[in-house]
Amino acid sequence: MPSAFSYEQNASPTRQGKSLAEQFRHFYELGGDPIDRIESFTEHVNADLLIRPLPTDVEAISVKDPQTGNIVIGVGTSASPYRQRFTVAHEVGHILADDIDRSSEVPQCEPNSPSETRANSFARNVLCPLGGVKKIAQNLSPTAPETLSKIIQHFRVSPSVAAIQLKEAGLISEEDCNELSKEWSAPKLASLYGWREQYNADALVSDQPRPSPRLVADATRGYRKGVVSSSAVALARGISSEQVRQELDVAPAEPQPTDSPFAELDAFFEEG
Repeated sequence: MPSAFSYEQNASPTRQGKSLAEQFRHFYELGGDPIDRIESFTEHVNADLLIRPLPTDVEAISVKDPQTGNIVIGVGTSASPYRQRFTVAHEVGHILADDIDRSSEVPQCEPNSPSETRANSFARNVLCPLGGVKKIAQNLSPTAPETLSKIIQHFRVSPSVAAIQLKEAGLISEEDCNELSKEWSAPKLASLYGWREQYNADALVSDQPRPSPRLVADATRGYRKGVVSSSAVALARGISSEQVRQELDVAPAEPQPTDSPFAELDAFFEEG
């Protein structure tokens, strides 16, 4: 991850998040285009994305191995695809702001804390850049549901994110923003404006567990070396420990050393 990403310490958290998003898009030459594959998005910050069912009160958790610096972003499966995309982008915002510095604890997120506000702002602006919003809304009524639908379909964001970005672009009022957010849902707009199949396809993907290829490879290699348990591989792949042992047909060759670079990863999976 480039160390060039920074923000003004005295700026508001909202402005800090917007600045990080603009730097991110510029560095990776994204322009005003939508981010299609959320997995490639996390790869830009050298993080592994693991999508698994999580407790109802937990949308995501990111942990960092203090020895290797590797980061795992765990995100819950969801029937709301664009909320899931926002959650992933939110976690990337935390990574860019260096909010994640310990792997041994689950961070306690305060909804109105500066770090959460900054991460939310980053997610909105990196997924739905203001320049792209203005371009779509050009020659259209900014308060019309069709305009909201076009922004949602193009950038694959929620109505609330699209409405906030319309407001931040100076195209609608705070009152209009609140009304659009409350009145419309993504599936409703998708049905009304002829792209429900696209939405359903996105929802089908977001509701399925997906392992991280790099994480699976690392866990499997660690298991074969005897430094990671079968449960770590099982959780990474979303299968049973017994199936892992049957497929690999190998037992840990030696006790796990206390200074193993896999120790934190194994502990994380064991706790899950």
